[in-house]
Amino acid sequence: MTLSASVRTYFADPSPTTAAALRAEIMASPGYDPRVDIPQRVAAAREAGQHAEVVAQVRALLPGIFLSATAHAHLAEAYAALGQEAEAERERALVRRSLALVLESGDGSQERPWQVLRISDEYDAVAARGRSVAGQELRHADGRAFDILTLDDGQQAWFELLWDDA
Repeated sequence: MTLSASVRTYFADPSPTTAAALRAEIMASPGYDPRVDIPQRVAAAREAGQHAEVVAQVRALLPGIFLSATAHAHLAEAYAALGQEAEAERERALVRRSLALVLESGDGSQERPWQVLRISDEYDAVAARGRSVAGQELRHADGRAFDILTLDDGQQAWFELLWDDA
Protein backbone atom coordinates (compact mmCIF):
# COMPACT_ATOMS: atom_id res chain seq x y z
CA MET A 1 0.00 0.00 0.00
CA THR A 2 1.23 3.54 -0.65
CA LEU A 3 1.40 6.30 1.92
CA SER A 4 -1.46 8.21 0.30
CA ALA A 5 -3.62 5.06 0.26
CA SER A 6 -2.77 4.37 3.91
CA VAL A 7 -3.70 7.95 4.81
CA ARG A 8 -7.08 7.68 3.05
CA THR A 9 -7.79 4.31 4.66
CA TYR A 10 -6.81 5.50 8.14
CA PHE A 11 -8.82 8.73 7.92
CA ALA A 12 -11.88 6.78 6.72
CA ASP A 13 -11.46 4.21 9.52
CA PRO A 14 -9.01 5.20 12.30
CA SER A 15 -8.69 1.71 13.76
CA PRO A 16 -5.62 0.04 15.30
CA THR A 17 -5.11 -1.94 12.07
CA THR A 18 -5.23 1.08 9.77
CA ALA A 19 -3.10 3.09 12.23
CA ALA A 20 -0.42 0.37 12.18
CA ALA A 21 -0.39 0.34 8.38
CA LEU A 22 -0.13 4.12 8.26
CA ARG A 23 2.72 4.18 10.78
CA ALA A 24 4.60 1.59 8.71
CA GLU A 25 4.20 3.67 5.55
CA ILE A 26 5.37 6.84 7.31
CA MET A 27 8.46 5.06 8.69
CA ALA A 28 9.24 3.75 5.18
CA SER A 29 8.82 7.16 3.57
CA PRO A 30 11.71 9.29 2.27
CA GLY A 31 13.25 11.55 4.86
CA TYR A 32 11.72 9.76 7.84
CA ASP A 33 13.83 10.59 10.91
CA PRO A 34 12.51 9.75 14.38
CA ARG A 35 14.91 12.24 15.93
CA VAL A 36 14.05 15.22 13.73
CA ASP A 37 14.05 18.50 15.65
CA ILE A 38 11.47 20.58 13.80
CA PRO A 39 11.53 23.59 16.17
CA GLN A 40 15.30 23.86 15.75
CA ARG A 41 15.03 23.59 11.97
CA VAL A 42 12.53 26.44 11.68
CA ALA A 43 13.77 28.60 14.56
CA ALA A 44 15.59 31.24 12.50
CA ALA A 45 12.75 31.72 9.99
CA ARG A 46 10.15 31.73 12.75
CA GLU A 47 12.04 34.28 14.84
CA ALA A 48 12.48 36.49 11.75
CA GLY A 49 8.74 36.31 11.03
CA GLN A 50 9.40 34.57 7.70
CA HIS A 51 6.20 32.54 7.75
CA ALA A 52 6.37 31.42 4.11
CA GLU A 53 9.88 30.12 4.81
CA VAL A 54 8.62 28.19 7.85
CA VAL A 55 6.00 26.58 5.60
CA ALA A 56 8.65 25.74 2.99
CA GLN A 57 11.04 24.28 5.55
CA VAL A 58 8.41 22.10 7.22
CA ARG A 59 6.90 20.94 3.94
CA ALA A 60 10.39 19.99 2.71
CA LEU A 61 10.48 17.38 5.49
CA LEU A 62 7.31 15.66 4.25
CA PRO A 63 6.33 12.87 3.97
CA GLY A 64 8.70 11.73 6.74
CA ILE A 65 7.12 14.05 9.31
CA PHE A 66 3.50 13.46 8.36
CA LEU A 67 1.28 13.25 11.46
CA SER A 68 3.83 14.96 13.68
CA ALA A 69 1.79 17.26 15.91
CA THR A 70 4.81 19.54 16.21
CA ALA A 71 5.17 19.85 12.43
CA HIS A 72 1.48 20.48 11.83
CA ALA A 73 1.37 23.04 14.68
CA HIS A 74 4.22 24.99 13.07
CA LEU A 75 2.40 24.87 9.73
CA ALA A 76 -0.88 26.01 11.32
CA GLU A 77 0.82 28.94 13.02
CA ALA A 78 2.65 29.99 9.83
CA TYR A 79 -0.43 29.70 7.63
CA ALA A 80 -2.46 31.72 10.13
CA ALA A 81 0.20 34.44 10.14
CA LEU A 82 0.05 34.46 6.34
CA GLY A 83 -3.73 34.92 6.48
CA GLN A 84 -4.35 31.50 4.94
CA GLU A 85 -6.99 30.43 7.43
CA ALA A 86 -8.31 27.40 5.51
CA GLU A 87 -4.79 25.93 5.40
CA ALA A 88 -4.25 26.82 9.07
CA GLU A 89 -7.46 25.04 10.06
CA ARG A 90 -6.49 21.96 8.01
CA GLU A 91 -3.18 21.85 9.88
CA ARG A 92 -4.93 22.27 13.25
CA ALA A 93 -7.10 19.28 12.36
CA LEU A 94 -3.92 17.34 11.55
CA VAL A 95 -2.48 18.31 14.94
CA ARG A 96 -5.56 16.80 16.61
CA ARG A 97 -5.37 13.65 14.46
CA SER A 98 -1.61 13.34 15.13
CA LEU A 99 -2.21 13.44 18.87
CA ALA A 100 -5.07 10.96 18.57
CA LEU A 101 -2.81 8.57 16.63
CA VAL A 102 -0.55 8.42 19.69
CA LEU A 103 -3.11 8.63 22.50
CA GLU A 104 -5.43 6.00 20.98
CA SER A 105 -2.55 3.50 20.68
CA GLY A 106 -2.44 2.71 24.40
CA ASP A 107 -2.85 4.30 27.79
CA GLY A 108 0.76 5.21 28.58
CA SER A 109 1.20 2.37 31.05
CA GLN A 110 3.95 -0.24 30.94
CA GLU A 111 1.35 -2.79 29.82
CA ARG A 112 -0.15 -0.55 27.10
CA PRO A 113 2.47 2.03 26.11
CA TRP A 114 1.71 4.75 23.62
CA GLN A 115 3.27 4.05 20.25
CA VAL A 116 5.29 6.85 18.70
CA LEU A 117 6.94 7.51 15.36
CA ARG A 118 9.37 10.11 16.67
CA ILE A 119 10.68 11.50 19.93
CA SER A 120 8.75 14.75 19.55
CA ASP A 121 5.51 12.71 19.57
CA GLU A 122 6.22 11.79 23.19
CA TYR A 123 6.51 15.40 24.27
CA ASP A 124 3.45 16.40 22.22
CA ALA A 125 1.36 13.71 23.94
CA VAL A 126 2.54 14.75 27.40
CA ALA A 127 1.86 18.43 26.69
CA ALA A 128 -1.59 17.59 25.31
CA ARG A 129 -2.41 16.04 28.66
CA GLY A 130 -1.30 19.19 30.46
CA ARG A 131 1.89 17.71 31.91
CA SER A 132 5.59 18.36 31.50
CA VAL A 133 8.58 16.04 31.57
CA ALA A 134 10.86 15.81 34.60
CA GLY A 135 12.98 12.86 33.44
CA GLN A 136 13.49 10.32 30.69
CA GLU A 137 14.80 6.76 30.62
CA LEU A 138 15.37 4.44 27.66
CA ARG A 139 14.64 0.76 28.29
CA HIS A 140 14.79 -2.32 26.06
CA ALA A 141 12.66 -5.38 26.80
CA ASP A 142 11.37 -8.30 24.76
CA GLY A 143 12.86 -6.95 21.53
CA ARG A 144 11.13 -3.59 21.93
CA ALA A 145 12.41 -0.16 22.93
CA PHE A 146 10.63 2.15 25.34
CA ASP A 147 11.07 5.69 26.53
CA ILE A 148 9.77 6.09 30.05
CA LEU A 149 9.05 9.70 30.84
CA THR A 150 8.71 10.79 34.44
CA LEU A 151 6.17 13.58 34.53
CA ASP A 152 6.05 16.69 36.68
CA ASP A 153 3.66 14.93 39.09
CA GLY A 154 5.94 11.89 39.49
CA GLN A 155 3.85 9.56 37.33
CA GLN A 156 5.41 7.66 34.46
CA ALA A 157 4.33 7.63 30.83
CA TRP A 158 5.54 4.73 28.70
CA PHE A 159 6.17 5.11 24.97
CA GLU A 160 7.08 2.36 22.54
CA LEU A 161 9.68 3.58 20.05
CA LEU A 162 8.45 1.92 16.87
CA TRP A 163 11.61 2.65 14.88
CA ASP A 164 13.90 0.92 17.40
CA ASP A 165 13.65 -2.85 17.24
CA ALA A 166 16.02 -3.15 20.22
